[in-house]
Amino acid sequence: MLRTSLHVRALGACATALGVLVLAVASVAQATPTATLLSIDEGANPDAQHVSGSTIWVRSGTTGDFTVRVDATSTNPAGVDYVEFPPIATGWQPQTALQVYAPPYQQTYAWTALAVDPGAPSAATAWDADPSSSDVPFTVAFDDTPPAGTTLLAQTVATRDTSAPVSGSAGTDSQSGIGTVQLRRRTSPISSDVCTSWTAWGNLGIVNPPGPISDPLPTEGCYQYGIVATDNVGNATVVDQTGWLRVDRTAPVVGIDAIDASSVHGNNTVQLGGPAWDSTTSIRTVTVVLADRYSVCSNATVDAATGRWSCSWDIDYAERTGPATLKVSAVDQAGNRTTTYAAVDIKPAPSPFGPREDEIDRVPPVVGLARIPLTSWSEHIRVKPTAWDDRGGYVEVRMESQTASASSTRFSEWSPAQLESQEVTLEDRGETTCYRARAIDEVGNEALSAPRCTTLPLDDTDLNWRGAWDELDVSRAWNGTLHRTTRRWSQLTYRIADPTPLLVVTRCPKCGTIAVYHGTKRVGVYRLAASRTQYRRVIRLRRLTRPASRPLRIVSLTNGRPVYIDALVAGR
Repeated sequence: MLRTSLHVRALGACATALGVLVLAVASVAQATPTATLLSIDEGANPDAQHVSGSTIWVRSGTTGDFTVRVDATSTNPAGVDYVEFPPIATGWQPQTALQVYAPPYQQTYAWTALAVDPGAPSAATAWDADPSSSDVPFTVAFDDTPPAGTTLLAQTVATRDTSAPVSGSAGTDSQSGIGTVQLRRRTSPISSDVCTSWTAWGNLGIVNPPGPISDPLPTEGCYQYGIVATDNVGNATVVDQTGWLRVDRTAPVVGIDAIDASSVHGNNTVQLGGPAWDSTTSIRTVTVVLADRYSVCSNATVDAATGRWSCSWDIDYAERTGPATLKVSAVDQAGNRTTTYAAVDIKPAPSPFGPREDEIDRVPPVVGLARIPLTSWSEHIRVKPTAWDDRGGYVEVRMESQTASASSTRFSEWSPAQLESQEVTLEDRGETTCYRARAIDEVGNEALSAPRCTTLPLDDTDLNWRGAWDELDVSRAWNGTLHRTTRRWSQLTYRIADPTPLLVVTRCPKCGTIAVYHGTKRVGVYRLAASRTQYRRVIRLRRLTRPASRPLRIVSLTNGRPVYIDALVAGR
């Protein structure tokens, strides 16, 4: 704005005589007030409001007040005339503009539960006497949106540990901002894997924890965790754990029923069973082993309803006779173990031959093969046939074999096996070799044993690779090498025909995670981290459908964390 002033100037005697008054008009620039926002001060109900710069966020449906403070000055000699504060919106007080004529220039605004969102910025205006003005903008806005992207990390397994890590992330809030983060927990007694009675939720640790919390687990039971993220005006997002952590430190109960001694002999099947139950969680596995010989049942059937286990013990015709011990072990969901033992006395198999009325030998000999490992970690195995004939005399034993490569869907035809001794050399990695014995007695009666098969694993060097892999020489690895990557999406592939393959890895404290795919279908995700380095760890993969139709892919899912692949077992 311009201010106009009149100045009188004498133009000399002539002008005076004529009585002429000459007016000179000068234009002078008008001063504008200077006004700034000093502060917005929270008042009643501070938990429902938050100031951020020139904006105050308010949660609707509440009540409270705040004060807007303005500093105003002017170069006009008369100074600042007044500062006018505008009304906000319906439900806000005051409802009309108010003028404050002397410092402090401030106005208190109050809102009710029925107040509406202002929807647009406001401004206080400073005026001086000229008049000229200067605006001080400020914004009042509703924030009714809770934080987004809140996450919780907590275990949902059975454990016997004494502590558990719990952590979470508050997420983000684009309006008033994140105010507090609070982890929480509730507990329940546990019985037979059922959480029976939950307590109320209680806070876990301090507000706004700087990192993960190690929660002590003092007693057995169920532990469920949650996280509450609250913004600066009281909107909250609650994320509770799906499932819960089960703490079980009580060993399971397992036993073995009395065994009929007359049934424990070669060439027979004995039904074994006994009690197996766990009062806290449940039984995970029951295993039966003939001590120092072989596994009878690696995963016996367990009936949770009756609390009993059962399995069949197939005793070979040529089973070693004499005293032996059956060892039965039960492991619950948390890893607690109980083992019991039963002494048995294995008798020879009864003779399959009855009395004969003639002297013609029409009965073939009896022949069998000793067990060989299903997976051979050595290129040399021992194949031992046993043959016997009721007439005595010489029995010729001929060995036969058939093979199938890892990707082949069929075995080769049976052919004579050139065995100079009972030691056999396995030549091709990934190949499954089956042996059987053909026994011929002195008069030409023949008998075939049941086949025994073994698989020489594929080495890591046999797998096709893509991405960033290193080949390491490691003496404790199978065949002396490992493939390692620290790059995400690096992969090893191979087409196999085995529906139940095994993956051999190395675990370590900083190891990463892998996923196994059959074609495009994910078979499983496996964490390779362990408390210490462990070589030749076997992962049993989920059963594949039509395995040879698509390649098996082993994919690294982590960056910067090593993944070590040792071998792939593809048997039959």
